[in-house]
Amino acid sequence: MSSHKDNEIKGSILFLEKEKAYREILALILERKPKTAKELASIKREICKKYSLDDFPRNSEILEVAAEEERKEILYILVKKPSRTLSGVAVVAVMTEPRPCPHGKCTMCPGGPEENSPQSYTGFEPAAMRGRMYNYDPFDQVKARIQQLDSIGHNTSKIDLIIMGGTFPASPLEYQESFIKGCLDGVIDQKTNTINESIQLAESSKKRCIGITVETRPDTCSLENLKQSLNWGVTRVEVGVQIANDGVYNRINRGHTVKDVTHAFKWLRDLGLKVTAHVMVGLPGIDWKEELNDFKLLMKDPRFIPDELKIYPLMLMENTKLFEEYKEGKYEPLTFDETVKRVAEYKLNTLPSIRIKRVLRDIPAPRIFAGPKKSDLREYAQRHIESLGKKCQCIRCREVGHQQIKGIYPSEKDIELIHREYDASDGKEIFISYEDTSQDIILGFLRLRHPSQDIVIDEVKENPFSIIRELHVYGAVVGVGEQSDMRVNWQHRGYGTKLIDEAIELSKSNGSELLLVTSGIGVREYYAKRGFDKLLPYMARKI
Repeated sequence: MSSHKDNEIKGSILFLEKEKAYREILALILERKPKTAKELASIKREICKKYSLDDFPRNSEILEVAAEEERKEILYILVKKPSRTLSGVAVVAVMTEPRPCPHGKCTMCPGGPEENSPQSYTGFEPAAMRGRMYNYDPFDQVKARIQQLDSIGHNTSKIDLIIMGGTFPASPLEYQESFIKGCLDGVIDQKTNTINESIQLAESSKKRCIGITVETRPDTCSLENLKQSLNWGVTRVEVGVQIANDGVYNRINRGHTVKDVTHAFKWLRDLGLKVTAHVMVGLPGIDWKEELNDFKLLMKDPRFIPDELKIYPLMLMENTKLFEEYKEGKYEPLTFDETVKRVAEYKLNTLPSIRIKRVLRDIPAPRIFAGPKKSDLREYAQRHIESLGKKCQCIRCREVGHQQIKGIYPSEKDIELIHREYDASDGKEIFISYEDTSQDIILGFLRLRHPSQDIVIDEVKENPFSIIRELHVYGAVVGVGEQSDMRVNWQHRGYGTKLIDEAIELSKSNGSELLLVTSGIGVREYYAKRGFDKLLPYMARKI
C-alpha cells in the first residue's frame, strides 16, 4: 500500500516537473520565435537537459500547456503537416464497414469483406486502420480524428467530411442515413435521435461541417440515389472513372462503360454536386500513347471535364486477379521512373479549373508487391516538370496557401477577377476566380453552372435557374466568425461575397430568375446572411 502511495507521489512530482519544463519551452518559443524545425528542436533539447527529461516532448504536449493567446502565436512552428488545413478546411476522413462491390471485383482491386476491409482498400491505410480501431462507428471515428487534429494544432472549426470505403451509395439506404447521421453527430459532439435533428444542429454548431464527400462507381450514380444524398448534406461525389476506355474496362472487369461515366457526370453537375474523378496510371490493356490520349479526352471532351482529380498509379498487390496475371507474364507493372514521367504528363495536361487532390494511394509500402512505393511521388513528378522548364496549372499548385509556404505572397495590386467558360455535360460552366496574375496564385473561386435542358431539380421546374456548385476561398483555416491575418490569410476578407455577386450578374445575363447554391450544412448560415433562403436541399435567391 505504502509502495503504491509512493509511486503516486513520484508520478505527481514527475508530472509537475514535465509541465514546468513544457512551460519553459513555450516561453522560449515565444521569446526566440524559431523559424525551422531544427531551431525548435534546439530549444526542446536545452530544456530537456536542464530538467533531465528522458523523453523529447511532442509538439502536442507543448500546445496543451499554452493559453489560447499563446497557442495562436506558436501554431506556426508547432503545427504538424500544415498542408492539412492550408486549403481553408480541416479534412476528416472516415471509413465505412467492409462491403463488397455490387458488380464483383476489378482485377487490380484489393480488400473486401473476406479480408476484413472495405473493398479496394488493404485495411492498412491510416483511415482504414482508424475505422477498424473504432469498429467502423462513424461517431467515434469523427470524434477521434477531430481530437487528433486539435491536439497537433489544427483549426477544426470548418470540417470537410470524407466518407471512404468504396461504393457507399450502393449500401442499403438505412445504413447510408445512419452512417451520415453518426458522422454529423461526431462533428457536433452530440448523439441525436434523427438525421434531421443532426442536420438542424449542425447548421449552427461550434464546429461546422462545410461539406460531405462520398465515393462511388459511375453505374451507381442514379438520380434517385444522388437526390437522397443531397438531402443528407452530400456536396461532392468522387467517381471511380479510372480511364475513359471501354476496352480497358472489359480487360480489368470494371463492370461499367464510358456511357455510364458520361451519364453520371451530367446528373452530378445538373444537381449541383462537385465531381471528383479517380484516374489510374498504368492500367493493363493499353499503351502509354493511348492512355495519355484518353486522359486528354477527360480534360477536353464536354462529356467529362471533372472539377477535381485523384491520380492513382496502379499498385500491384498480392491476392488480386492482376497479380495472378503478372505471375503468368500477362502484365508488367510500371517502374518508378516511368510512373513519375506519366504522372508529370497528367499534371501538365490538367486544366487550371481542376484541382489535383491526391497523387498516389495511401497504402503502406510493404503491402505493395510492385509499382510506385515512394509516398512523395507528387514531389518527384513536380521536380520532373521543373526540369522540363514547365509548370503544372492545377488549382492546388497555384493555391495561395501552398505558395505562402514557399515564401511567395500575393500582391493586392495584381489581383484580378478571371472568367474561364467551357461547355460540359450539355450545359455551360463558368469558373470565376480571384488570382494574382503576375505570380499565378489563386486566392478563391466559384463554380457556376447554367444547367442542361434536362431539368432534374424538381423544386425549380418552373423557374430558369443557375447553380453555384462550389465556392472556396483559400488560406489556412479561419474559425467561424473570426478575422483573418491580413498577410497570410485570404478567408473572411470579402472575396466570397464578391464572387457570389459576380455569379448573380452572370446568371441574370443568362436569363436565370433563380440562383441556387449546393451549400454544405454548416455554410447555410453564411448564405442566409447574403440573401439566400432555404429551398432544401439547396439555398436559393431570386435574382
